[in-house]
Amino acid sequence: MTDESVDPNILEAINAAIRGRSAEATAALGRVRGPEAVKPPHFIREWRKARGVSLDQLAVRLGASKQVVSMLERGQRELGMKHLSLISAALNVPPGQLLAVDPATL
Repeated sequence: MTDESVDPNILEAINAAIRGRSAEATAALGRVRGPEAVKPPHFIREWRKARGVSLDQLAVRLGASKQVVSMLERGQRELGMKHLSLISAALNVPPGQLLAVDPATL
């Protein structure tokens, strides 16, 4: 496999991870398209939709912009404890379930 056959965002993510820059690595992975696309390590979007909450509504509940919430959902922004706690409360879903349980499996 040559560098030309690998999505440049994957290479950027690997390089950022090697340098210890996890937020940059996460953002780069969020830009990957096609069969190499990486799903965020959580189920925030799935829970939001299962609860019937729009992106705009969740943004208002969090006191954040729609863009920030969208980036969190896509894994393009690092999900810290602050946002995890706020999203958990806003959706009435325990933090552990946001991270590990797809509501479609319930």
